[in-house]
Amino acid sequence: MKIFFFIVFIGLLFVMRYQGSVLSTSGSGIISLELADEGEGISIMNKWAITKYGDQSLLQVAHTNTKWDFAFILSYVALMVALSNWQMQREKWLPLNEMLRFNLFVMVVAGMLDVVENFRLLHNFHHSNGIGNYWGTSWLATIKFGLVGLSVLVFVSSWAKSLFKQKAIQ
Repeated sequence: MKIFFFIVFIGLLFVMRYQGSVLSTSGSGIISLELADEGEGISIMNKWAITKYGDQSLLQVAHTNTKWDFAFILSYVALMVALSNWQMQREKWLPLNEMLRFNLFVMVVAGMLDVVENFRLLHNFHHSNGIGNYWGTSWLATIKFGLVGLSVLVFVSSWAKSLFKQKAIQ
């Protein structure tokens, strides 16, 4: 199952990366918007609204990118939960095993924060002309990236430990 999740994750990563590179031509990508304060976020969206990409604006590309992000969220949460569960079955050291178990919860929370962040971004795209209607996402994005980073660090630590231990046995 983890191979299926990995393939879906990689496919969606390519889609998200392509759209992100289109947005970055303006000087700011979607992650810049996620982490921006109110003034910077409004500035980025205003720049995207007037910058054309084919027959649409970059703001429309960002809107499409954010919709794709819902599938991407599901893929990265499912992948990390599957990988953490897989590694948890092999991890013998109790503290690291418990951290892998905690990863299951952490990734679900990170995914939920990412969903809320996306709804706030979609709201902002819809109300891009009204400064008073801007809903900030920087605190959500910061916590989300922190949780995902922690989860990846725990998994990679356990996985690397098991690889080194396997090489030592051989």
